[in-house]
Order: sequence, then C-alpha cells, then structure tokens
Amino acid sequence: MPKERSEQPVYSRQVGFDMAIAFDASDRQEYVGYAPTGSATSASVWQIYKLSYHANGQVEKLRYASSTDDFIHSFDNRASYDYTDI
Repeated sequence: MPKERSEQPVYSRQVGFDMAIAFDASDRQEYVGYAPTGSATSASVWQIYKLSYHANGQVEKLRYASSTDDFIHSFDNRASYDYTDI
C-alpha cells in the first residue's frame, strides 16, 4: 500500500518484541520488560524498566535497569538491578 503524501515513517523499538510484566504486592505493574520474540526470561536480551508510584496511585517515575534502555538484562534477575534516572 503506498504512503499518503502527509504520512511519515514511524519507528518503535517495541515492534516485534515480547513483553513481560511483574506486579507488586498491590497488584500494580512494577517491572516491564521487552525482548525479541521468543526470548527466554533468563536470557540477557531484555530491556527492563521499573515503575514507582505516588501515594495517590499514579505513576511517579519510570526508571531503566542499570540506567540504560539497552536490551542487555535478564528479566528473571530484574530485582537485582539498580534503577536510577537516566
């Protein structure tokens, strides 16, 4: 299908990736990871971020594992990484 004149190409890092989610004790999303489709959660090919919440329940911050959005982490080891602002 040809592009319309006003259409722009769009790039998304998450297209064609699997997503894994781990929840906290309050059943809120705590860790979110993306990896190439079919990757084991133990493989070091995951991009992981951690969500923190305000007291009112709204998302306060999103922090990446080891301060990078690279696909170099294991989702199984998500709790062992440092999560700081980038």
